[in-house]
Formats: sequence, structure tokens, C-alpha cells
Amino acid sequence: MTDNIVHSDEPGLDEGKPSSLPGEVLGGHEGHSGAAAPWPIGMKAITFFVASREASRDFYAGVLGLSPIHEDDASAVFSIGGLLINLLERGNEVEFIAPTTAGAHGSAPLMVPSVVAADVDAAAAHAEQHGARIVNGPETKSWGVRSAVIADPDGHLWEICD
Repeated sequence: MTDNIVHSDEPGLDEGKPSSLPGEVLGGHEGHSGAAAPWPIGMKAITFFVASREASRDFYAGVLGLSPIHEDDASAVFSIGGLLINLLERGNEVEFIAPTTAGAHGSAPLMVPSVVAADVDAAAAHAEQHGARIVNGPETKSWGVRSAVIADPDGHLWEICD
């Protein structure tokens, strides 16, 4: 078992006191050796609750140009750069998120994942051709990023950015 104790000569990092730096890995790589802070060291998957596994699978296969790496009666899973996109048909989320419940279809988004594209305009057009709804953009935001926000068939928002 590892702890999250800082071992450093750095000013302000006292020997033997817990680290308060999220994601900080001390004395090793990704917690394989040494002590790691309790914060996550990476992101493995994003799960979207969808009305129809089949319809969402077909949408994401068309937009991403990928085939699912896993599929069963409840879900279809894609991999983008090592990040798993899990499309879980509504009604199957109970065990996953109990005791809470999934939000209502069409409710306000609580997060927007961002994906990078070499050509934001072309990626947004491609997504729209496969059934995405363009929410805004493509446009250059005031902070200098070229961006488009799209919605999948269930209303989940995605930002495509450069």
C-alpha cells in the first residue's frame, strides 16, 4: 500500500506531510512505485446515457469513422486516443450510478468534452453530415481558439477545437 506523503527538499513541502497537489505522483510513474496523491492520474472513460444504443452507435461510428471496440445488449464502446467513449443505453445505468439517477433527456448539460481536430470547420461539417446538430460555430472564440459545439442525437454536447 502506498501513501501520499511528500518526500522533498523543496521549500514549503515538509517531509512527512500529505501532499495537497492533485495528480502529483511522487517517487515514481503513475503510482507504480513511490507514493501518489489520491487524485486521479488519468482519464479512462466517459459514459453517455443514450436513448438507443444502436442509433448512438451508428452516429458515433459515422462521425468518428471507427468501429466499436466492445458491444453488448446495453452498450457500445469506442476508443479515441486511449479514452473510452461508452454509450450506455438508458435503463442500464442503475448499477453504475446508484443510488443517484440519470438526468432527464434534454436537460441542461453538466459537462462538455473537447476534442482536437486539425480542421475544425471540416470536422464540424463531417459531424453534421452524420446527424450532429451544430450548436454554435465554427468560430474563433475571444480567447483565440477555433471551436464548434455539436450535439449528438441524445443532446450530449461536444466541442471540436484546434
